[in-house]
Parts: sequence; C-alpha cells; structure tokens
Amino acid sequence: QLDERNQLSVPYWVCAFSVNQHAGICARAPTADSTGHPITTCSCKTQKHFEGDFSEMNKFDDMMNYLKRRLREVYSEVRLEQVVAMDVNFTLLTRVWCVAELVEADHLHISQAVKIHSGASRDVCLGRLASSDVRQAEASFPADKELVLGKIEDVEAFNKRLQDLMLHRLDSFLGKHSATASTLCDEILGAALTVAM
Repeated sequence: QLDERNQLSVPYWVCAFSVNQHAGICARAPTADSTGHPITTCSCKTQKHFEGDFSEMNKFDDMMNYLKRRLREVYSEVRLEQVVAMDVNFTLLTRVWCVAELVEADHLHISQAVKIHSGASRDVCLGRLASSDVRQAEASFPADKELVLGKIEDVEAFNKRLQDLMLHRLDSFLGKHSATASTLCDEILGAALTVAM
C-alpha cells in the first residue's frame, strides 16, 4: 500500500535511533527510566561529548532546521513533518526536550501530526495542558534542562504557545473541550466544580 501511494521513500528522523547515546549519556544514565524501569549503565569505551561541536545531544533545533531545508532542496515536493506519538498519560508534555521540540517545530512552521493513545486519556490531556510549564519539565540531567531553558527568551510566552499549539493540534481529539490557552484553566475549573457538585 505504501508503494502504491509512493510513500516508501519518505524519510523519517527518530531521535531515539538517530542520536548516538553511546557518544553521550550511556555511562551516566539515571538508575531508572520515567516509568520506573531500571537502567543498566553502559561500559562502552566510546568517547563522550556533552557539549560543543561533537555533542549530538544539544542540537535539536539546528537539526530540525537542517532537515527542513535539506528535504526542500533534495525532494522539492516533500516537506518535513513532525509526528508526535503521545503516550497514554501525556508524560511527553513533562519532558523538557520533548516540549522544546514541539515548540521549535511550530516556530519553524513544520507540519505536526499528534497521535493520541485513546479518547479515554482526554481528561489527562487537559490536566497536563493546564499545568504545563517548561520550568517544571523534567530532564535526566539538570544541564539538559538548563540548556533548553537557556534557549527560551520569554518563558511565559513559550508556555502559552505550547498550550495553544497542543490545543490546536488536539482539536478533534478534545472536541467540545478544545480551547485557547487563555480559557483552558476555566475549562478545567468548570469540570472540577461539576464533579464536586
């Protein structure tokens, strides 16, 4: 079917596969991942680069910009698109790298497709969006969070842009609960009062 639609040659960038973790964090990984699953640190001898030209960890914005430009040069009819596979608990919205990549794609006018686990996770989604603040987002290493926050000129504007972006992308998923960032908190409060009554 993909061949019939001429989609077999469409390139995908998957950070988890494309960034060489062995050239960075493999030897100093946290004791567990975000789900609590234990992580065994790696004993490889690959030279580590946490900053500078050889680091693969700190250039997501440059890479997105490069991919967008390169696809346009090589495949004039192909445009870069960001596919966001949202986990059931919307934990992605609490990870500083993920949040930064969402807003960077929007800033670069890259098309975004958000894939949702199920309709049952709608309320979790609204709660995450209402409380989303990039300053509270998590990173495995404090330096990563400092790096991302250092790229943001106006945190309040960034948070509002993230909320508006996600509400726009999730419009059909949220249905009648879709709103702009300015009315999102009213939606959440109204839902909470309804339940309390």
